[in-house]
Amino acid sequence: MKKTLAILRFRSIGGPEMDALLSPASILSESRFEEMLAWLHRNRWQAVTAGEVTRAVEDPAELPEKAVLVTFDGGCRTVLQRGLPRLRKYRAPGVVFVATELVGREATFDSLDDPVQVCTWDELVQLDRSDVSVQSSGLGRRRFSRLDATEQEAEVLASRDAIDRHVGRPAEIFAYPKGDPGRGPQIVRLAGYRAACTLEGGVNALPGADPFRLARIEVGPGTDLATALG
Repeated sequence: MKKTLAILRFRSIGGPEMDALLSPASILSESRFEEMLAWLHRNRWQAVTAGEVTRAVEDPAELPEKAVLVTFDGGCRTVLQRGLPRLRKYRAPGVVFVATELVGREATFDSLDDPVQVCTWDELVQLDRSDVSVQSSGLGRRRFSRLDATEQEAEVLASRDAIDRHVGRPAEIFAYPKGDPGRGPQIVRLAGYRAACTLEGGVNALPGADPFRLARIEVGPGTDLATALG
């Protein structure tokens, strides 16, 4: 029996005072994020852990019929400050993908106009111990299609080692920077990861989906989850 795995990609969670200024592509208000978690709960999408996903790509029997992995790109501090309390409320685990060279720094992501603060390693450890697993998106978010094989290998290995050193275990899931796998899937697999994610959109059917090209759905304030997961 095939299982459905939806991987949702969030970026940053804005406070209530930011609602009028939100970028439609990148930031959800706290209330909108909670609405989405509530919708998933009501519609019997079961949030799963990074470990459950890495085991399920080999044995889909591990998954519930409708599984969802909640992921955040960039490691923005708002995930800790505003996202984690709502994940706890709905008993939902998650994943935060970090570019290890940006940890503890200010960074500008995608369509965000202003820089955001990336979690420190201590804050990432706090997330990891709270069922928001720290995983890798390379060193500095460089598109894989613009890197040669040696540079791609350095990205996946060095970031994996940094997470192992600071968090206490190596990353097992890789998120291709900007969703661009380039020629990376084979390199990521050989580096010891068990799965990798693109930004191609849509849900994944297991068995059958390529574990090193798992689709993720970009979520913004206007995203209709019923349509995106249908």
